[in-house]
Amino acid sequence: DLNPWNLVRRDDGPALTLIDWEMALVGDPLYELVRHMHLTPTRPEIRDRMFRRWEARLPERFTRNWREDWPVYRWIELVRSAYVDLDRLVTGSSLDAPNVRRAVASYGMTLAAATASLGLSGRPGALPRLGPA
Repeated sequence: DLNPWNLVRRDDGPALTLIDWEMALVGDPLYELVRHMHLTPTRPEIRDRMFRRWEARLPERFTRNWREDWPVYRWIELVRSAYVDLDRLVTGSSLDAPNVRRAVASYGMTLAAATASLGLSGRPGALPRLGPA
């Protein structure tokens, strides 16, 4: 659950503190990095620098073949975001959380990116059940 609103800037000790460990688990460090980049869009040069630093700091067993894997994780995040934001749009849940209202307000763009990544048509009426959403 590493996302920007779970990072708190500090004046003492470490510059940042992680909060909200509710969903903490040991998983793929590349997936965590790609998810963070998805939730906090960055310029390509910053993204490249983050990947280089990430690769330099982890043992090779964690970074092997990452260049082939990260586009798959990006694709997963595009589709996951469409489902999560649709649920929030329909139920109205979590709209008071930071950035959630903004994400839901831009649902059209999220849905367009997800349907394109799935190879589906983005034309009106192509997904009739999503029209009311």
